[in-house]
Amino acid sequence: MSDLPENLLHLIKSDLPPTKKCFSFLRKAIMAGYLKKGQHIVERELVELLGISRSPIREAIRQLESERLLAHYPNKGCVVVGLSVRDIREMYELREVLECFLVRRIVAEGDRVGLEALRRRTISEYEVRNKRCSGDDVSFNFHLSLLGLVEHRWLKRFLGQLEDYIDQFHVLSYLRKGREERAFEEHIALLDAMIGGDPDGAERLVREHIEASLKALMAASSLF
Repeated sequence: MSDLPENLLHLIKSDLPPTKKCFSFLRKAIMAGYLKKGQHIVERELVELLGISRSPIREAIRQLESERLLAHYPNKGCVVVGLSVRDIREMYELREVLECFLVRRIVAEGDRVGLEALRRRTISEYEVRNKRCSGDDVSFNFHLSLLGLVEHRWLKRFLGQLEDYIDQFHVLSYLRKGREERAFEEHIALLDAMIGGDPDGAERLVREHIEASLKALMAASSLF
């Protein structure tokens, strides 16, 4: 493995527990398209690259097999399965349903102080992204913080898990020229609608944002 992107290099250097490090590395590499469908996973290479033993690597591989991102085939070993266009579209369809429910719930609960604080934070992080984090980190921080504004255990669980998957795609969608800036503008418009107590407007903006994100991902990605 050579010419690793920055987010994968960061994982290699991290102090994460061995199994989590390997799991996170492989999942990000698969979902970002660095590891291609049909590519073999070689334990020896991962031992050398990640500086960990084979045992946590095998456990991470088992976890990824349960997510159907990897598979074992007779006489072939461990192979990348990856995600299909249908998989991605279904994720975004489910995200749209859950996030529309989320923004309506936020408006109903009326946490104006929390929304205004998130608006200030979103602007601040966007302005300093080149010093502190990349655009994909800003986007994920926004969605995670938005989810934190409601008291709904099951929504947090299911949407949080889904956002964890979709987080892997932000860096790809932002390869589309101008997408990062437009996503920031969409986030601010969504916050303004919720601060203004407009659930219908907020839902419409969520649908438009998710549709634009999916289009940018499909246009920029070599995965599909």
